[in-house]
Amino acid sequence: MRLVYALCAFISVLSWFLLNLPVSFIWLIPVFFLGFLLVFHAVFWIYLLVITVPVNMNKPQEKYSKFYYFHLNVGYRYLCRMARCRIHVSGLEKVPVDRRFLLVSNHRSRFDNMFQAYILGSNHIAYISKPENFKIPLARKLMKKSGYLAIDRTNPKNAVGTIVKAIDYIQSGEISVGIFPEGTRSKDGKMGEMHAGSFKIATKAQCPIVVVTLRGTENIHKNAPWIPTDVYMDILDVIEPGDRRTTEICDQCSEMMNSFLLENDRYAS
Repeated sequence: MRLVYALCAFISVLSWFLLNLPVSFIWLIPVFFLGFLLVFHAVFWIYLLVITVPVNMNKPQEKYSKFYYFHLNVGYRYLCRMARCRIHVSGLEKVPVDRRFLLVSNHRSRFDNMFQAYILGSNHIAYISKPENFKIPLARKLMKKSGYLAIDRTNPKNAVGTIVKAIDYIQSGEISVGIFPEGTRSKDGKMGEMHAGSFKIATKAQCPIVVVTLRGTENIHKNAPWIPTDVYMDILDVIEPGDRRTTEICDQCSEMMNSFLLENDRYAS
C-alpha cells in the first residue's frame, strides 16, 4: 500500500503542476490525493468483480486455478495492509518446500487464514471452511476456484467427502491444506478443544503437519483502521504422523500450541 500512496501523492503533485494552478490553490493537492486513492480502491474491487463473473458456483470444482489463487492472495494482502497490521513471523524456515502438508492452527479471527495464506504465499494452501463463508460475495468465487473446501459438521456424509477431497489434494501433490481443529473462533483468546478427526487428513495422506499459532488477529476488528495491530505468526514445528492414532497427534499439537501461547500470549494466567 505504501507504493500506492506514493504513486497517488506523485500524481496529485504532478496534476497540480500540469494544471498550472497558483500557490493559493495548493490545498487541492490533498484533495487530488484522496480522489486518486478512491479511484484506485474502486478499480481494484471492480477488477476482482469482473474476473469472477465467469465462475459458476454450482459447477463442481475439479481443479484449482493458480490465476484465482493469486488474486485471492492479492485480496488478502490488500485487506491486511488496509487494516494496518504489522506482521511478525518466526519459524518460516521449517515449512517443507518439497512436500505438500497439513497446516494446523489456532483460530481467533476471520483474518487468520488471510495472514497465513499471505505469509506462505508461495505454498498453495486450500483451507477447509464452514459453509457460511462460501456465501460471502466475491470472496466465495475466489475461494472456490482456489480449491477451498466447505465442511458441514452437521452432515457426517458430506464431512467425510470433504476430508477425502483434502487427502486427495495432498497425495496428488496439488495443494497443501489448512485447518483450524478447534472448529470455531475463540471468544476469549484461549484455545478450545481440538477435534482429532481432522487429523485423518495427515494420517491418510502421510504428509507433514505444520503446527502454527497466531496471536493478535483478535484485536484487528477493534483497532482497524485507526490503530496499527501487531500480528504474530509462529511456526512451532513440523511433525510426521507415522502410524500413530489421530487422538495422539491431536493431543501433541494441542499441548505444543497451548504451551507456547501460555508463555507468549497476553492471555497467560
